Amino acid sequence: MQTSRDDPPWCPGCEAALIVDSEQALAVRLALIAQARHSILAQYYSWEEDVSGNLLSGALLAAARRGIRIRLLVDDLYSGSNRYLESLTAEPNIRVQIFNPFWLRLARPWGWPLELLFSFRRLNHRMHNKLLVVDDDVAVVGGRNIGDSYLGLSRELSFVDLDIVLRGSICGELARDFMTYWRSRWSHPLHRLGWFCLPDDIATANNAFLLSLTEPEVAALFGVAADLLADRLPPLRWHSVSCRAVIDPPGKGARLRWHPSRAGRAMLIELAGLQQQLDIVTPYLVPTRHLYRVLRRLTRKGVRCSVLTNSLASTDMPLAYAGFRQRRRRLLQTGIKMYEQRPTGGTCLHAKLAILDRQRVLIGSLNLDPRSFYLNTEITLLIDSAALAQEIETWLSERQSAESAWVVAEQWGMTTWSGQHPEPETTVWRRCWTWLASWLPVHHLL
Repeated sequence: MQTSRDDPPWCPGCEAALIVDSEQALAVRLALIAQARHSILAQYYSWEEDVSGNLLSGALLAAARRGIRIRLLVDDLYSGSNRYLESLTAEPNIRVQIFNPFWLRLARPWGWPLELLFSFRRLNHRMHNKLLVVDDDVAVVGGRNIGDSYLGLSRELSFVDLDIVLRGSICGELARDFMTYWRSRWSHPLHRLGWFCLPDDIATANNAFLLSLTEPEVAALFGVAADLLADRLPPLRWHSVSCRAVIDPPGKGARLRWHPSRAGRAMLIELAGLQQQLDIVTPYLVPTRHLYRVLRRLTRKGVRCSVLTNSLASTDMPLAYAGFRQRRRRLLQTGIKMYEQRPTGGTCLHAKLAILDRQRVLIGSLNLDPRSFYLNTEITLLIDSAALAQEIETWLSERQSAESAWVVAEQWGMTTWSGQHPEPETTVWRRCWTWLASWLPVHHLL
C-alpha cells in the first residue's frame, strides 16, 4: 500500500505526555480549560449528562465568561439529548454544533426506529473523534469520551483508557482539522434543530447549576475531589517527539465503500513495514479483510505480534465480541499471542493503540473493527518516540499480567483462557447469546 498525496506532514519538535489515570485525565482537561487565553475547540463522540460532563460544561461556561471563544462539536447519537448543551448556546462566546443529527428531536429516542427505517445509511455514519485543542498550543487526543465511566467518577463501570497531551506545531494542524468538521455540511447548530428554543429562564437556571459545580464546596457534594479543580496541570512526564495526525474526512461512510479510509489506511501502511514487534490494544477486535492479511504477513515474516482486547466478561459490547469470537481461532492460528481483559473491579478496556517495533506509537479513536474502518470518522496519531513507546509498553505489561488478563490459546481443539474453559466469569445465557449472535451478518454495522 502506498502513502497518498494528501497524507499530513510530520511535525517535528513537539512534546507529548501520557495520561493513564482516569481522574488525572479529568484534571488535565479542567486545568487546560482554566488556563485558556483565547480559544477552546472540543470534539467528542459522547458528552454525558453526568457529573464529569456537567463539570466540564461548567468549566467551559466559566471560560466563556472570561472572554474565551469556545466551539463544541458533538455527535448526536449519545450527546444530542444532553439538555445542558443547549443551555450553553445561550452564552454569546459558546457555539455548540451537532454532527449528523437525527431530525425527530421531540420523540427521541423513541422516534429513532422510524427515522432509521428511512435514513439508515446516513444515520449509521457517526463522528467517533475525541479531541480538545486549547489556544492552538495544547491538545488532548485519545480514546476517552466525556463521562463518569471514562473520567474516574463512576462507581459501577470504569473504562481503562489512555490520552496523549500534545504541545507544539501539531496542535495547529489539529485545530485546522477540527474546523474542517465544524464547517462541513454534516455539522448543524444545536439551537436550530429543535422546534422551539429553550426558554431563557431554564437556560439561565441550567447555566447557574453548571457554574456552581466548578466551586469546590459544591463539587465535593458530587464526589469530585478538590485537587481535580486546581487551575494548574498535574505533573506530567513530557517526551520530545515527532508526530503526525491522520484524520478521516467528515463525509466518510456517507457512500459506503469497503476500503479503509484515511485513518485505517495509515495504520495498515505502518503495520506493513514492521520488522520486529507489534503490540495492539483494542476494545473491539473484528478484523477486516485488509487488517487480517497484514497481520498474517507480519507473523509469517517473524514479527512478534500480541493483542489485548476485552473478554466476554468485561466487554460493554457483546455483539462486537460475537464478531471477534467468529474470527478468534483464525487469528490464533496465525501465531498472534492473544490476551483478554479480566473484569476486575468492573473495568472494561477502551484504549486504542499499537506499539510499533518499540519505537513508534499509534493512538487515537480507531477501533479494529469494520465500523471504525469503513463507517465512523476517526482520528489517529502516529508518534515517533522510543521513550514514549517504552512508557506505554510498561503500562501494557501490567495490563497483560495474570492479575489483569487471561491468555487465550487453542488446546486440544478448543479455546482456553489461561487453561480455563469455557469463558470465565460469564453466565451460560451470555455465552449462548454470543454464540448465536456470532452467526448474524451484521458485524460491519458494529
